[in-house]
Amino acid sequence: MLLSRLTDFAGLRGALRHVERFRQDRSGNMAIIAALGAIPMILAVGFAVDYSRASSAKADLQEAVDAAVLAGARDATAAWTTVATNMFNASLRTKDFTLATKSFTQDASGNYVGTASGSVKTTFSGLMAVTSLPVNATATAVIKAATDKVCILLLSTSATPGLLLNGGANISAPNCQVHVKSTANPAVTFNASTTLSTKKTCIAGANIIDNGGTHPNVSKSCATVSDPFAGTLPTPSSSTCTYSNVNVNGGAYTAYPGVYCGWTNLNNNVALTLQPGV
Repeated sequence: MLLSRLTDFAGLRGALRHVERFRQDRSGNMAIIAALGAIPMILAVGFAVDYSRASSAKADLQEAVDAAVLAGARDATAAWTTVATNMFNASLRTKDFTLATKSFTQDASGNYVGTASGSVKTTFSGLMAVTSLPVNATATAVIKAATDKVCILLLSTSATPGLLLNGGANISAPNCQVHVKSTANPAVTFNASTTLSTKKTCIAGANIIDNGGTHPNVSKSCATVSDPFAGTLPTPSSSTCTYSNVNVNGGAYTAYPGVYCGWTNLNNNVALTLQPGV
């Protein structure tokens, strides 16, 4: 009987030693820590994936709204919103995107405005109760007033006059402007039996000589445009005057390349031929 009890007691002590060794064992702790540390890393990667999908959807939505307002502005009729909507629907090809609203209107300035909004359903972010990401886009097609072209630009600021119209001169450019940069006195001289029909004649100077003729839409002390060709056109290789103060009265005149100084007057229906060159 005593031997049996001693055997049972020894077995109990052995079992307790195994339990204590199991309790003190640390060999599996790194695996547990690594597993726990991987959770936020996986969530971060998941958020990045969802954000990338939302950014791609926003870019596609923006392109669709841009195309819509441009199409509407080009149409510019009472049906422009229908044109814009059709273009928007044809351009929007974003996957995993749910459209919530779209609107096409004109603002107080008459510009064409488009807005659209929706959302992208998330995947990994749903684990953090973020089930969707909002996506919005807006675009405005600004309507600029048409500007008249400057067809004749006289660059000299000191010529007296910068523009001279003599008897019989007839310039008809109803959709163009003539700009004269001269501020001399006079900056322009109009003589009788002349016609200068333009959208506007802009004269930098305040003094002109008006001896008659027809020249409506003249504006003095006017801000003239800058030379659009400054620094872009070729120039003669020499600055020495090749021709000075040319006067031609009727007939034909051929102008050759070179440097023309002073004035060049072509009177009485001259037939002018410009030879190639600068």
